[in-house]
Order: sequence, then C-alpha cells, then structure tokens
Amino acid sequence: MRMVNKNRVMLVVVMILSSVPFAFLRAEDRRSSVSNRIAAAKSVALSLEADSSKIASTARKGAGVRITATQTHEIEQHIDTARETVRELQEVEAIASPGQKAVIGHISPLLQDLAHNAESMLKHLNAGPKKGRRQVTVDYLSAHEEIANHIVREIANTIDTSEQKR
Repeated sequence: MRMVNKNRVMLVVVMILSSVPFAFLRAEDRRSSVSNRIAAAKSVALSLEADSSKIASTARKGAGVRITATQTHEIEQHIDTARETVRELQEVEAIASPGQKAVIGHISPLLQDLAHNAESMLKHLNAGPKKGRRQVTVDYLSAHEEIANHIVREIANTIDTSEQKR
C-alpha cells in the first residue's frame, strides 16, 4: 500500500515539474531555447518551399500533376511540423526577449499561412485531374510555388535581420 502511494507521489511530482517547462531556465538558456525554435521555423519553412517547388516543377515539365503517396506523406509531415512549430513559438514567446517576441509575432502567422498554402495544394492535387484542365493546374501549382517563395523569403529575412542585430 505504501509503495502505491509513493508511486503516485512521484508521478505527481514528475507531472508538476514537466508542466513548468521554462520558468527556471537561466536567461541565456531561455534565449537559446527560443532561438532554437525560431531556427526550426526557418527550417520547416524551407522544407515546405522545396515541396511546392518540386511539385510545380514536375507539373511544368509535363510529367503530370499527380504525386505519390510517399510525397503526400512527406508534405503532410512538413505541414504538421510547421503547425507544431507555430504552437511551440507561441509557448516560448512568454520567455523571449523583446526582439525575439517581435520575430515570433511576425513569423508565426506567416508559417501558418505557408502550412495552409501547402495543405490547399495537396487538396487540389488529391481531388484528381480534370479533363482538359492540365494548364490550369500547372498555373495553380506555379502560383502556390510563388506564394511559398514570398512567404519563405519574408520569414528568412526577418530571422536573418534579427540575428544581425544581436
């Protein structure tokens, strides 16, 4: 009976400690943690941009606008990672420096838009080809590629500029 209570106490202690993720980190460790998440945002943005470019390029070459299940899965993983990164950025915003807060406030909605853009592209492709509409689909994918390029450039410029100011 005592062992069960002891295990419960340990479980409660672990739960409490894990629910206070950043409160006791030193200031430099907090900044580093936030910086790591900001870097992760740039990395996943670049992955989503590459996904858009690869699909649009394939469609322009006339190789068809279908993508494999493996490609779909990879893009879905990048979308999920982007959304998770946005959530993590919002969590660490409370411990971020003023400059980091400004970066997070600017790149979080952009990363959400980029994930939504990729998701829309996948939905369009998964809807299947429409007879006689190949050029419309190629144009659609090219437009999504261009949007992704602009968003990623804005994310990268924001992050790079903030790093130069440090």
